[in-house]
Amino acid sequence: MPQTRKLVRDALVPALSDTATGFNAQMQDLSAVYGLTPYVVGSTVIDFSEGSKNFAQAYVTQGTFEELVAINPPAMFVYTSSSTNNPGDPILKSRSFSGAIIAHVDLYLKYRALHDADPTFSEPQIGNDLESLQECAEEAVMNAVNAYSWNGGVQYAGEFSCTKQPPTFFRDGYVVLVPIQLVFYVFSTT
Repeated sequence: MPQTRKLVRDALVPALSDTATGFNAQMQDLSAVYGLTPYVVGSTVIDFSEGSKNFAQAYVTQGTFEELVAINPPAMFVYTSSSTNNPGDPILKSRSFSGAIIAHVDLYLKYRALHDADPTFSEPQIGNDLESLQECAEEAVMNAVNAYSWNGGVQYAGEFSCTKQPPTFFRDGYVVLVPIQLVFYVFSTT
């Protein structure tokens, strides 16, 4: 499997970071639908540049995330977890790998819940609605992936799943993991 997982990550990151249709743009576009203020949406911006303090291509567990000092939420981690070759397909048999790869986009969102607005506090003041920010972020990833023009040897299969996690106390507020799984098909010719 020559770099098949890397092919998926190399295609997924541009889809998420696209300035017109990527995650940050989708969060901005969806904010009104979810009743999120610009302050809340502004606190979910992911920096996709090299040396970013809130984006990495890495598999990090929630326990490990809490130990990372250099990463602060909001944070996004992109990684792959499994691959399945289709060697029995006569059309694909001559290729070294042709099959499905599961990619993950783990979002860690931080907020201070059930408190009055505090302009000195840097995280969103959600009040008693702990769902809208998570749902907006989930839809932003889905829209970014669906809006992207996939080409080459990687195609998004349209399979998307997310099982939200409950918030946990984290440093001076709360953090919630929004784990998203996506299925891609890879057609490698080598």
